[in-house]
Amino acid sequence: MDKQQKRRYLLAIYLLILATAVIFLLIGFKPGEDSWESVLLNVSTELLAVAVVFFLVDFLFSVDDWDLSERIRALLTHMQQTKPAAELFFQKTPDITEWIQTANQIDLCGTTLTTTINRQFSNIRQRIFEGAHVRIIIMSPSSYNLRMAALRSEDEGNTIYYHRRLESALDEIGYLFKNLVEFQNNTKKSRGTLAVRLLSYPPSFGIMNFDSEKKPQTAFIEIYPHHRGYGAPPQFTLTAEQDPTWHQYFLDQFEAMWQSGMPWVEGLEEDQVNLKRLIIEHVRAADFFLPQHYLTKNIFTEAKTIYLSGYSLSRTIREYSNVLNQKLLEGATIRVMVVDPESEAVLQRMALESVAATQENWRSTIQVTETLLSAIANNPENMGLLEIGYLPFTPAFGMIFIDPGAENGVGVVEIYHHKSTDHNATFALSAAEDEQWFQFFYRQYELLWEFCRVKQITT
Repeated sequence: MDKQQKRRYLLAIYLLILATAVIFLLIGFKPGEDSWESVLLNVSTELLAVAVVFFLVDFLFSVDDWDLSERIRALLTHMQQTKPAAELFFQKTPDITEWIQTANQIDLCGTTLTTTINRQFSNIRQRIFEGAHVRIIIMSPSSYNLRMAALRSEDEGNTIYYHRRLESALDEIGYLFKNLVEFQNNTKKSRGTLAVRLLSYPPSFGIMNFDSEKKPQTAFIEIYPHHRGYGAPPQFTLTAEQDPTWHQYFLDQFEAMWQSGMPWVEGLEEDQVNLKRLIIEHVRAADFFLPQHYLTKNIFTEAKTIYLSGYSLSRTIREYSNVLNQKLLEGATIRVMVVDPESEAVLQRMALESVAATQENWRSTIQVTETLLSAIANNPENMGLLEIGYLPFTPAFGMIFIDPGAENGVGVVEIYHHKSTDHNATFALSAAEDEQWFQFFYRQYELLWEFCRVKQITT
């Protein structure tokens, strides 16, 4: 029975009680000496009181129900009308030659940047000669970084591939330094600058920032996938004009990584970085990325499958433990993927990437997650399945999937930042409206799960 039918039945009952009370009331007021008249008068008064009391109680409960319905309807309307499709937001980065040739400030960040530097070597060198300032961030060629990058890649364990790419990139950068010194010695000019810093971890996304007097401000962002999807990774464009909040967010990310990186040579004086605007039609980031408090309990209401992944997920599990407990009782399948707390190397990298958290802090938060999940699973009436998977490396982004195999499936992706306490860049995907990117990130989840040490918590 739906809510509309319930309201009709309630209305019929109230009308019946009201009619009965009125009849008794009329009989009670009829002149006469019969004692039944006073009895009927009392009964009619009590019936009216009961009807009024139950009506008020039902009305008060309906207010909350209506309020919840309105909020859910408003959320669905907002997603349908204002949230742009991921297909429109994720656009392949165009040829950056024109931007490099006119830029006064060039900031590049990536795992190795081998392809970018190789293809744009002549343009970058010429712009430095003409007075441009160039900053480059890549990961350091440490054994851990090579191994971590390889574990994330399509060819797991192939550290030689990344070693060669880093070696090639560093050789190209070395030639840039050499050419710059020769140019300055020959022309006695020192207009352009080049600085490089090495990260102690592989970045989770690439950034290309430009500043030019001739073009508007723009930033190009590329999210690095896990294991598969490197042929067409998620890429998007941000502008200071249309996307001021997220544009500044990723600028701050670059600056945070620049500050934490190790200078390969003498670093340049830091200036305020301005980006160029890409002259193509694109979706505003403010419309695509979610607000800070995006997750509500309503999203789990009809869920039969719930997949979660993140560094520790302690806050998420703690906040939604009651919901997850109820879903297990109803027979839902729940997967929780976190970083392996038994890997000292991974915990060390997590500490390096965070602002102040130590290895022990991270280990403790993961233990909190395990304790909460054990408490949720410790119910003999549970009908569902609860599993936890331990990743042997740090993921580049967290994910939530609700019924990923259904037409109304929902996904949420949270891009992890570096050395920052700001809200992560987060976006939602619909299985129906964003099929390509929904399936892309869902495959990412399944690929990560394959590399997990899995433990079934429910019996």
